[in-house]
Amino acid sequence: MELTQDLEVGIIERIQRDRAFAEALLDEVEETLRECEYGVAQDMLYILVTGTIGFDALSHSLSMTSETLTCMLSSKAKTSPEELSAIASALKREFGATAS
Repeated sequence: MELTQDLEVGIIERIQRDRAFAEALLDEVEETLRECEYGVAQDMLYILVTGTIGFDALSHSLSMTSETLTCMLSSKAKTSPEELSAIASALKREFGATAS
């Protein structure tokens, strides 16, 4: 299921103003990965990265270019479960590093 542009923008805006919501979505990503719903996890990661630290910052912690990361999280990519899990883990580390 693809998100409409308005819904995606609304979720990103909420992520930006509500850290607890962003962390809850990241927990949901981990759950969807455990349930083998990789496309859902991929879409959620794209929105989370967009709404939080961005592709440039996260790509540095993953030792890849932001273009590669963006492509990996695009809805047309066939990103492996291991790669999605690594992205989710890196994002979780970044959340922990910025916790106040």
